[in-house]
Amino acid sequence: MEAQRGLVSIHDEMLEAVKKIYRFARILRVLEKRPLYTRELLNIMSSWGETFELLKEMNELELIERYRSRCGESINRICVYNRITSKGKEFLSLIDRLLEIIHKDS
Repeated sequence: MEAQRGLVSIHDEMLEAVKKIYRFARILRVLEKRPLYTRELLNIMSSWGETFELLKEMNELELIERYRSRCGESINRICVYNRITSKGKEFLSLIDRLLEIIHKDS
């Protein structure tokens, strides 16, 4: 019984990790095109609270860089922009490689 509970725990941890990897990859794919200010990115992702927390975590992991800049040429407001880093690009490259392996064997 104890071993079975441990197995379930491992599966739960793995599932949560895969979900987080998916969420990170989704954000990074959007940021591959161009840097976006946070509000713009949150609107695209359609998930304000969860995505904002992910952005903070991704910044700590150095997958993205968050920086302040003017929101636009004619707008006198400062926005926090998000851009993918080289580490973020490497993360996506690893995901692409895993997908190649999975689809090659299918």
